[in-house]
Amino acid sequence: MSDLNFFETLSSWLLISIAGFASIFIYQRLWRYIYRRLGWPPRLQTEQGDEERNIVIAWGSGLAVACLIVWRISQLEPLHKGLVIFGSPLAILVCGFLGLSVPEIWAIWRKVHK
Repeated sequence: MSDLNFFETLSSWLLISIAGFASIFIYQRLWRYIYRRLGWPPRLQTEQGDEERNIVIAWGSGLAVACLIVWRISQLEPLHKGLVIFGSPLAILVCGFLGLSVPEIWAIWRKVHK
């Protein structure tokens, strides 16, 4: 991101921050909707019993994949400013949602395959 001017860097970090919060919002709304459709209580796995472990798994997996994708985006040559400014927040949005969904998918898997 060294080739970006101040405004581009600021807008990129602003979009990354918004994408992080949006992934949390989408995660909560979508999984509560899915649980209601399945007839289960809409309490998310990150809000239940073994909360610390689920949160570490969720945030860790989302952060690891998002960092890997953002790092790979920064390795592209020639580095396109639009890809950095819009690709990194998109990677954070998608990977944040998928990472947060890992405990939910695991809970559904355990209930179905008991």
